[in-house]
Amino acid sequence: MFQLFEYQLDGASSPDRGHRSAFNRVDFCTEGDDPTQCPRCLRLREARARDRTSPRSLSPSARPPAHHTISSPQHVYVAALFSVHEAPFPGAPMLGECGALEAASARQVEAFTWALKRVNEKILSPVNIKLGAVLLDACHSPGRALALPATLLGEGSEPILAAVNALPAAEADAATSVFKTMNITTVMTEAVKKDENKFSLQMKPHPSVFVSALKETLKTMGWDYVSVVRSQGDESAELGTKMLRDAAVCVASEEILTSESNIIETVAKLIAARKNGARGVVLWTSMDDTTKLMEEIAMNEEAGKSSDLFWLVVNQISDDKVVTMVKEIMPTAIIFK
Repeated sequence: MFQLFEYQLDGASSPDRGHRSAFNRVDFCTEGDDPTQCPRCLRLREARARDRTSPRSLSPSARPPAHHTISSPQHVYVAALFSVHEAPFPGAPMLGECGALEAASARQVEAFTWALKRVNEKILSPVNIKLGAVLLDACHSPGRALALPATLLGEGSEPILAAVNALPAAEADAATSVFKTMNITTVMTEAVKKDENKFSLQMKPHPSVFVSALKETLKTMGWDYVSVVRSQGDESAELGTKMLRDAAVCVASEEILTSESNIIETVAKLIAARKNGARGVVLWTSMDDTTKLMEEIAMNEEAGKSSDLFWLVVNQISDDKVVTMVKEIMPTAIIFK
């Protein structure tokens, strides 16, 4: 589903050109957004939150259901976890009432359900299968995130094939730990620590997401002539570079790093391209290649050889030390996560 349909905070789209249509992109907005700025947006359906935009009584009779189900006649379900509301009030039951609705987080739910609908229409409809979902709201509470998966068990519960985890780190870890014990694979959509456990997968954004952000940034800066450094064998970096070229961004120098690459020469080429008019460098490299580049740039700075390079880093780095190194050596860099 995530290769064909992406969902972000502000909307959802299909990067597959075979799905080019009026539904190729849909944006999401709330009642507070200016409709003139988003005339074709899908309005956030606050009914999804079931009148829970403001606090209510904490009495047991007023408790909301633990989850919301999008039905599947064939009983094929995925769980989807979000933190749509603010944390519960002190003293509230673990699965009782939460705080006010967070519009930005609720947009994730709308984007997910829109993508789910398109998957059913475009992919599963020909084989007469409808994928359903069970939506869970952790309300920014690790304790609630730990307890919610248990509501999916028991008599009358629908079987869950997998879980989509869009929670912040603390809640994500709590929910994932429970799903592992249930032998349910979790796909993480947020930036969380890599987990080698076979029941936990990290979803990598499609290159088009980064290219779109790069294009908008370059447009804002008025740049259309940049250099690119990418690692050999990285299909995402290769596709991303091609998409940049297709977007009419001129590439001054494309450096492909291999185990045999001379980093000193690579940096020299980037500096030469800068002198010839290249405004910045798009860095789309692996952790090892990023480390080598940073070390060379740092040595140049220490030797008083300022490279005068502006970096736009597409973050594929999982090591916190390398991330810190990038920020220390290139404090003005723009990092796309």
